[in-house]
Amino acid sequence: MHSHLQRLTVIDIGMEIAKRAGILARTRTNKRHRADLIIAATALEYGFILITQNKTDFTRIPGLKVRGVS
Repeated sequence: MHSHLQRLTVIDIGMEIAKRAGILARTRTNKRHRADLIIAATALEYGFILITQNKTDFTRIPGLKVRGVS
């Protein structure tokens, strides 16, 4: 487990991610958990594909690329 964690990169939640998460919060009719908005904003900011078991939590976010895992 430790060797897997060493390969991960920590991404700080900077001002741009916080702003993007705030915009997402204001424009969503379906209120999501703040953590989900920060995760989505981070993926959008860095152009990442979001891989999740909860794909429905991230639907209808424009520009967000989401892949589900089973």
